[in-house]
Amino acid sequence: MNVIALRTLRDFWRKHNQAEKNLRVWNKKMRAGQYNSVQEVQANFSDAEYVDGLMIFNIGGNKYRLVVAMDFARQRCYIKYVFTHPEYDSWSKA
Repeated sequence: MNVIALRTLRDFWRKHNQAEKNLRVWNKKMRAGQYNSVQEVQANFSDAEYVDGLMIFNIGGNKYRLVVAMDFARQRCYIKYVFTHPEYDSWSKA
């Protein structure tokens, strides 16, 4: 799976150093996989949720949330947002 745009993750972990390791692990695992459905993603990422057309991943023991759009046909994962958990709660309720 091609992850677009890694820069979004880098920008986040520059502000939140403790997130870097977990985001790198997620990125490596996502890039190594080939996913054709939400269920295949969830089989590899047990805490991933599919909400309103977006995949949401708990990162770092639920300290962070990663929101992506998946294009299974093109094997692309578009990073939309990376949040701390409180930021995500505010965003998801908006």
